[in-house]
Amino acid sequence: MSKTTKLSVIIPIYNEEKTIADVVNRVLAVELPILEKEIIISNDGSRDNSATVITELEKQYSDFVKVHTSLINIDKGAAVRQGVELATGDIFLIQDADLELSPGDYPALLAPILSGETKVVYGSRFRKKSNKVPFASISAIGF
Repeated sequence: MSKTTKLSVIIPIYNEEKTIADVVNRVLAVELPILEKEIIISNDGSRDNSATVITELEKQYSDFVKVHTSLINIDKGAAVRQGVELATGDIFLIQDADLELSPGDYPALLAPILSGETKVVYGSRFRKKSNKVPFASISAIGF
């Protein structure tokens, strides 16, 4: 029996009540047939209704979603580190919750890792032909 490769999608959030449910649904909708998925939502002390929304997501998708909540806002880096501590995957992917970058890009982003070509891939907001520079980033690391 071969071991299934697991993808941990870490989503750091701060005041993302309007977008977090959509992001989680989009992540779950991405077809990655050779990967098992888990989603780690790391709430960095949100002051809006994010906590209520992510509690509902955790209940609705209990097989896929784990949540870490910080009582105070520290910073995005701390939220990512908390997510990494909860993650159990072989590959980690960091997804911003603001919908600037699409989870639909995961197959292309993960391909070099899954093929064994590399262990780290960084997405770039500068590769798209646009004058608008989004304030979002996406990256994946395979272990």
